[in-house]
Amino acid sequence: MAALGMLGPAQRGEWFELEGDRVTVGREDHNNLVIDDGWVSREHAVLERFGTRWFLRDLDSLNGVLVNDIPLLEQRALHHNDEIVFGRTTYVFRDRVDQNSLPPTKKKAQCPDLTPREKEVLVELCRAYFVPSGTVLPTPASRREIATRMFVTEAAVQAHFGRLFDKFGMLDRDTNRREQLANEAIQRQCVTKRDYTPGDNDT
Repeated sequence: MAALGMLGPAQRGEWFELEGDRVTVGREDHNNLVIDDGWVSREHAVLERFGTRWFLRDLDSLNGVLVNDIPLLEQRALHHNDEIVFGRTTYVFRDRVDQNSLPPTKKKAQCPDLTPREKEVLVELCRAYFVPSGTVLPTPASRREIATRMFVTEAAVQAHFGRLFDKFGMLDRDTNRREQLANEAIQRQCVTKRDYTPGDNDT
């Protein structure tokens, strides 16, 4: 049986067993796993079992969910020893399923070579996913917001975007390429939680 164990000073060696096929996580008492954390939404996330695998999905929570320091942007399968952050509370996922019996996962696309300024643009673009404000759903930063933080012009930011779109192979101009770029940067781990200073915020 799979289980979640809390990490950090509050840990007492207790585990929450994942039973049934659906487990809700949130601050309200009606959830299966109740987390007393002001950064956790009333209904924050849900874990669902399909076959022998558990999948995690964010329920449009204000402060999001991190899995191994990567924001959860869509439903994803959990693996043994994955670390999950709800608000400011961290759990580790343990699964007793034999990992050797699972099908091989698709190889992740690698992060392209980036200049220091391109990396800085991506860090600012993805800031809201890693430094939640607690008031709005995370969205990629605008050109103006990035320009303000980097002390450059919006034209300079747009020029960096053009090169980044090429490096990430994003040629379709009919899509929201800024949001797609943020998703790609996070999924390829070009930007991670380590790129942000502890205690950093959006103010």
